[in-house]
Formats: sequence, structure tokens, C-alpha cells
Amino acid sequence: MLKRLGEFLGRDWITLKDLDARKLERFVKGKDKVIYKPLTSYRSYGTEKLELTAFDDANSLHRYLRKKYGNDGILKDWVDQHPSVSELYPQAVNPIRLITILDNGECNMITSTISVGYGGDIANYHRGSLIAPIDLRTGKITSPAQVKSGELYAEHPITGTRIVGFEVPYWREILEMIERAARVVPEIAYVGWDVAVTPSGPVILEGNHNPGYHTQQMPAHLVNGVGRRVLYERFL
Repeated sequence: MLKRLGEFLGRDWITLKDLDARKLERFVKGKDKVIYKPLTSYRSYGTEKLELTAFDDANSLHRYLRKKYGNDGILKDWVDQHPSVSELYPQAVNPIRLITILDNGECNMITSTISVGYGGDIANYHRGSLIAPIDLRTGKITSPAQVKSGELYAEHPITGTRIVGFEVPYWREILEMIERAARVVPEIAYVGWDVAVTPSGPVILEGNHNPGYHTQQMPAHLVNGVGRRVLYERFL
């Protein structure tokens, strides 16, 4: 699947399966950090940011990966995100989630949110990040961010950056990229695409075949407390 979506990734990746120290050394050369992602997990469980300065050399990194993860997972280049997105929270890549349904060849954009890191180096709803809705037409955050426990934030509690009204860079390019990507894997019609915005444009972090419902309908983001079923009814 990664190979099929290669043009949208914008970075290198390598699988841990049959990875030896020599191949790993070539992969990490010139890099200061990478990210490990398991292939058999979900909700970012097991995802780890690896600072390469913490390892003596590629051999020590290889031993660490083998002992902790065996043959499971992939390594990907760390994404350097757009400066304005880093102003929200700089320690993590703050991904945009776009839900799409491909129906009779048409890519339908259903909902969009942004996950903003909150105290850690991985931004994900299940790891305590802030979730804010994005207007699909404008690319602007329309409501205060909410965390899993229910608290609301119009400004980031750590950085102080204003969240409500924030405009995602390259929004038109994001929508165009996802519309193209959805047609690359038509056999998976319902996808939650995670997108990072770099200084030169958007890249796809991953596509989720089961993107869940939590972030799509955070209580504070619903109108009159009504969920998102109405957005899906015509596809049922």
C-alpha cells in the first residue's frame, strides 16, 4: 500500500522485516530523527519518535529495534512541518484527519479535524492531544479544541497559540491531494487520511481503513448535540 501511495508520502521509509544494520545505516544517514510505526497496532499505540543522537551508531539502533519490535513495523523519515502549524505545538507533528468515501468514482469529503499535540511527541486523540474541527470549505478551525476528558481550549494551554480561527496552510492542495489518493486505492472506499503540512506542501502520513468516530463527533463540536449520521445516510 505504501508503494502505491508513494507519490503522496514525500519521504523515505523502510520495513523492519529482514532489515540488517547495514541497510539501516544507509537509511538513517544524514538524519537526526525518524519515526517508528507498528503495522499491527492502532490509535498510535507503539508509535515512537526516535532521536538518533540517543544511539551510538546504526548497530545500537538496530539492536534496540530488534529487541523491542522484532520484525514488525516500519521506519519513516520525520516530517518537518510548516512553521505556522508548529506554532500550535512544535514537539509533535500535528496531523489533519480527512474522512473520505469513494462512491461511484466520486470522492466525497465527509469531515476534517486537526490533532494538536499536548505534552508529548505524538499527536493523537488517544494519547491526550487536542482535537479541533476544520471547515472543509475554508480550511479554518471553527471551534475550540477538545480533549478526550472534555476540557475545551480556544488557545493552546502550553504554547498559548490561538486555535480558533487558525487557517491550515495549503488547504486547497490538501483537498486535491486526498481526492487523487482516494482513487489510487478504490477498493478501500472509506478512509481516514492523516496529512501533515510541510513548508513546501502537504504529505500523507497514512490512510486508516477504520478511522473511528470519536474525533468526528466530539461533543463540543456538534450542533445541538446531533451526531454525524446525517453525513453518512446517503451512503448507507
